[in-house]
Amino acid sequence: MIEFARYVATAPGLGGCFHQAIDAWGKLRVSDPGWRIAVGVMGPNPYNDHRHLHAWLERGGVVVSTASGKTYMRKEFYSLFDIEPQTVRLMNPRALRNRPINREAVKVLLNLWGQPWHVTPEGGVMPGKGPR
Repeated sequence: MIEFARYVATAPGLGGCFHQAIDAWGKLRVSDPGWRIAVGVMGPNPYNDHRHLHAWLERGGVVVSTASGKTYMRKEFYSLFDIEPQTVRLMNPRALRNRPINREAVKVLLNLWGQPWHVTPEGGVMPGKGPR
């Protein structure tokens, strides 16, 4: 298990993974530049009962969950956490290298994902344009 900084959202499962992924990518890329931040749609889980966006690290067939620090094989991770493979984008967010890890950095990361997204009033990050 790998230890990363804990970014605690106002409620579990509401956006902390993006902060953690940026932090972990910054730390791991120093010794291994092959890591990428992955963003994709995750199915419902104990913290979020809706499809929602999630972030983690990937390199080849290996995934590091930045929320838990555990390492998985990609196929196992996608299956366990109901990841929708067609929604996953891998990014090497060089634009984030010298930025503080804050909401603006998360917004840059989500915009790099390239698909529509919105934030719920509770702080969850959801796929799609959201309610108008």
